[in-house]
Amino acid sequence: MVKAAHTTLAYLLDAVQVCRNFGHKPLHKCPPLDWFVAHNGRPFTDVRQQWDGAIPIVRGPLGRCFKNATEAVLDNPDRFVYIEGYAVFIIPVHHAWVYDRQTRCCYDPTWEGGGSDYFGVPFNLRYVSRTLLKKQSYGVIDWWEAKWPVLKHSPRYWRAKL
Repeated sequence: MVKAAHTTLAYLLDAVQVCRNFGHKPLHKCPPLDWFVAHNGRPFTDVRQQWDGAIPIVRGPLGRCFKNATEAVLDNPDRFVYIEGYAVFIIPVHHAWVYDRQTRCCYDPTWEGGGSDYFGVPFNLRYVSRTLLKKQSYGVIDWWEAKWPVLKHSPRYWRAKL
């Protein structure tokens, strides 16, 4: 097993291991969201929750992170990349934020001064847009109603280059 250096990755790997300990195969009864992020994500260490007017992001309401991040990317598609995964806000929480290609750091358009230990997957705008149109709600990974379609596609189809 991968040695976890970050709290969030350790949480994800533990969740997958608990399923295995109960005899479940990954992606059958294990949470696909946890498995997917643990195996396809990466840590994002420079995440800023405060910024000046030079960064074109409008902070959105709490509880709407997927919408807030998606709107930031749609408003500036050449600059920002949508990231979805987990971040710690007291406990690891399914969350979304953006990567800025110009500053090479991330911005959290939802949590102001509260999150840490971000671990997530960068998605290209084409995949985010298609998922939004089909799903009719925000968020890419956790689409259990359609049996997690992101698991059926090659990373070449959905992964964004940073």
